[in-house]
Amino acid sequence: DIKWGITHNEIILTADGPRLVEVNCRQHNMDFIPLTMECIGYNIFDMLLGAYLGGEDDPFVYPMETEPERLNWDILPSNPPKRMNGAMVHLVNYANGTLTRLNE
Repeated sequence: DIKWGITHNEIILTADGPRLVEVNCRQHNMDFIPLTMECIGYNIFDMLLGAYLGGEDDPFVYPMETEPERLNWDILPSNPPKRMNGAMVHLVNYANGTLTRLNE
């Protein structure tokens, strides 16, 4: 039962269909912000900070200078708009040895 913070899923696409590998209660270990900014226009860190910083209905007041940094939840759609496609790909090499040069 995950209620707070960032999570990510790991899925492997097989010939029999997708297989869930694991659910992680942490951010992914790659810099995905540029990818998500291009694909949907915002990123999970903006959303997380917006959730932690709160808004006008909170029981205490945040400094006015932080208002531009807070995420306006009302402008986020239920499903993110797709501006472009993107993917993060992990390449696996099963060969043993030492990489001594790259083909240019």
